[in-house]
Amino acid sequence: LGRKKEIYDGAMPSGNSIAIKNLLRLGRMTANAKWEQMADESLKLFANSIEKAPTSFGAALQSVDFLEGDTREIVISGTHNSETEQFTRPLYDRFLPRAVIIFHDSEDNRIRDLVPYLSDFGMKEGKPTAYVCQNYACELPTNDPDKMMELLR
Repeated sequence: LGRKKEIYDGAMPSGNSIAIKNLLRLGRMTANAKWEQMADESLKLFANSIEKAPTSFGAALQSVDFLEGDTREIVISGTHNSETEQFTRPLYDRFLPRAVIIFHDSEDNRIRDLVPYLSDFGMKEGKPTAYVCQNYACELPTNDPDKMMELLR
């Protein structure tokens, strides 16, 4: 009589696995622990099943890894142009499972309503700027895409 909550992943990840992953990423993006707590509670609901057959829960285990590991928050401040793309393209070419990438458009302040701390992450010297942070502790900002990628190593 009740709805089943499936989390096992087949050829496609389960909806619950993706929802958990999205809650974790949203929590990191907004620095709001409420979202991460919701994801953690959801994972605890499925913990017994995951322990019994871990190979059936690939996407859920990625969320466990994200939750338990060191994460990176990468903020790119700039405008939509080719100069800013020099920062974003290498990020999307690389597999960064424990990273959240936030594009802060300096001409559009709407994202600041969702992520208030972005007001401190603006462009420097009028150029696109990258902020590479680990668990909310940030390195010095850089205007050099190669330096940004070096900070991610």
